[in-house]
Amino acid sequence: MATFHRFHQLCSQLIEVSEKICVLRPVEETLTPEEKNGADDPIGDRAGSNHPVGARFAERRRSGTTDLEALEMALRTAMHHAGAVALIGLLKAGEPSANRRGVPCRCGRRARYVELRSKLVSTAVGQVRLTRPYYLCSHCHTGQFPADVEWDIDNTEFSPAVRRTQALVGQEPPSITVAGRCGYWLGWR
Repeated sequence: MATFHRFHQLCSQLIEVSEKICVLRPVEETLTPEEKNGADDPIGDRAGSNHPVGARFAERRRSGTTDLEALEMALRTAMHHAGAVALIGLLKAGEPSANRRGVPCRCGRRARYVELRSKLVSTAVGQVRLTRPYYLCSHCHTGQFPADVEWDIDNTEFSPAVRRTQALVGQEPPSITVAGRCGYWLGWR
């Protein structure tokens, strides 16, 4: 519950900072449809100088009107980014402590901690890069990521929520690709 309250507090701070930034930064006169919907924002660069939420607030102050769709899409983009940052923070796995440097291996021996390795995972809030411990058995040379098993992302690049969405979307008529529908529903664009 404390994590939720911290996340809520960070979201409020994000909105306050965005409003302050847009007061200080002028907005271009014309926006492309991609800019309007936040689709030009590459993964991991959503906090850049062209943040869509700040642009919407500045546009509203300048023109006195509000483009509700653009504001909705900008807020969705910002919330997905905040969710991705929170997810990375909550699942951040550091080097294991001395008493967790070994894990059981299928061969009956123990696999030893080698290093932290990262993995790009598609989640309901966008793509995130997760870092987790890698273990290797010196006897059978089998590597393993216990965190992947715990998080249910072992041998896949999709989170459980994305896999569930893919299954549901896959049941619909094939008018557009499953990936396209998942992207739209999850706000990936």
